[in-house]
Amino acid sequence: MSEFEKASLPMDKLMVRLRSWLGKLGPKLNQVVKKNKSAQAHAFMLKEAARLSQFQMSDESGGSGVRDEPERRECLGEAAGHSHITAHGGL
Repeated sequence: MSEFEKASLPMDKLMVRLRSWLGKLGPKLNQVVKKNKSAQAHAFMLKEAARLSQFQMSDESGGSGVRDEPERRECLGEAAGHSHITAHGGL
């Protein structure tokens, strides 16, 4: 794992939490975007994050839903020798 990947793991966890929270807002998100200029300026990112939340793993124990590193690498194909696949693609 590269130094960048190690350093970005805390941010990955925060992004998972943000997407989850935005996804839980559901229809209320549209109301927030209509009423708030900052939300309007970031409407696409907010709505896309909410949409992507439906594809996240749920974590019933209250954690972030981010997988442990060995499991994460295996899911990304690194265990199979496909180290060119990365988890860093934005939201």
